[in-house]
Amino acid sequence: MSNPYSPPQSNIHQDPKNTENDTTSPFSPKGRFSRYSFLAWNLVLNIMVMIVAAVIMAITGTASGLMTATDPNEMMAFYGSATGLMMIVLMLASLVFSIIFFVRRLHDINMNGWWSVLIFIPIVNIIFGIYVLVKKGVEGSNHFGPARATPKWEKVLGIIALIIIVLYVLVIIAGIVASIVAGGMQQ
Repeated sequence: MSNPYSPPQSNIHQDPKNTENDTTSPFSPKGRFSRYSFLAWNLVLNIMVMIVAAVIMAITGTASGLMTATDPNEMMAFYGSATGLMMIVLMLASLVFSIIFFVRRLHDINMNGWWSVLIFIPIVNIIFGIYVLVKKGVEGSNHFGPARATPKWEKVLGIIALIIIVLYVLVIIAGIVASIVAGGMQQ
């Protein structure tokens, strides 16, 4: 009987040029994701979450009140309502799928999925996330199975996601610089 807590194993002594391909569902924590697949599926997930959240808020008519709410009591009342509970469920589902995608990416670089707990530690999560995103996956099979072929649509969405990330970082840096310059002018 094998240990149910041991990481998944595969035959790592097989030919790396083997055409064997990971065919597991993208929503399964077993299997591997390339960098582009990881970015593409996270982009799809984020778009789907935004659409579902917008639909929920449009149907319930809470979007305008939530966007302008600054009182903590209003926020608590919102998350205590049926709409707020639906949003919490949506956020938790999004978190679960994000972790699954992260575990699959870790498997691609031949790391155990338990390393994903590092994403809950501030500052460490940024450094570790960049490492996982930049690190090239193992070619051929590794301890977590054969490599997964990246379809063209995942490559395209992965590139789009990467462009969005770079633009986001540039906007943040520009905002920081603008606030420093504006702060210097006020003195």
